[in-house]
Amino acid sequence: MRPVLELTEDGSDWTAASIRQSMISEYQLSDEDVEERLPSGRDTTLRNRVGWALTYLYRAGLLDRPRRSVYRINDRGRQVLRDYPDRVDKSTLTRFRSFGISSRATHHPAARVSRRACRPNSRSPTSPRPRSALRRRTASSAPRS
Repeated sequence: MRPVLELTEDGSDWTAASIRQSMISEYQLSDEDVEERLPSGRDTTLRNRVGWALTYLYRAGLLDRPRRSVYRINDRGRQVLRDYPDRVDKSTLTRFRSFGISSRATHHPAARVSRRACRPNSRSPTSPRPRSALRRRTASSAPRS
């Protein structure tokens, strides 16, 4: 993850594609390296690794995302580069509280909890109905003779 963080150190906006292209040229990756696929065959290893690195760095709060699929290093990311000159990996990122919190749970509007769900003793829309409610419903809907 450190190479991705180092590339963004200039402070400009980076897309995943531009990071991949820079890594290919900087590390002189061969065509074979670039085209290597995951065991599932669904994606290239390079695309997968860069994508996960960006996700992890963003979740840890080391990169900002000014808009979709665009990343920029922030002060916290620069500090990590200074504090960890050899390696930045998942174990480094777990030291940040923000890394343990899912970005979807904190930022995605669909993940926000409704007020009703926060009330004590309230049932979520997906939870099953109590058995007594089901019995009453079936007893009342039975045809009367």
